[in-house]
Amino acid sequence: MLQAALDWACGPGKVDCSALLQGEPCCEPDNVIAHATYAFDTYYHKMGKTPAACDFNGVAAITTTDPSHGSCIFPGSLGKNGTLVNITAPSLNSTSVDSSAYNLHSNAFTSIVLIIEIFISVAVFL
Repeated sequence: MLQAALDWACGPGKVDCSALLQGEPCCEPDNVIAHATYAFDTYYHKMGKTPAACDFNGVAAITTTDPSHGSCIFPGSLGKNGTLVNITAPSLNSTSVDSSAYNLHSNAFTSIVLIIEIFISVAVFL
């Protein structure tokens, strides 16, 4: 089901999935979950961040977590003027949080993260 939704997003959904090709910034990790996260997030933002744009047969959900990693910057991680928003996270040992790390544009990080039924199944068997 996840692969079919990814195929739809990169095909009929007209998402530019070229960033997922080998050697491109979002290829790694090279797995269906990571690639679907990128494609679904791109589609969601392309379609105006409406709840209907997150309808991938139950394998995706809207969240405010920025899914970008390394040099793979998701489209939803860009500020309103196209510049990168300063995102820094406190270390696990930190006792205070720098408030500038949370000075974000409204809805700049509304993104899609997958809720994979496989994770639920694996958790049941562990």
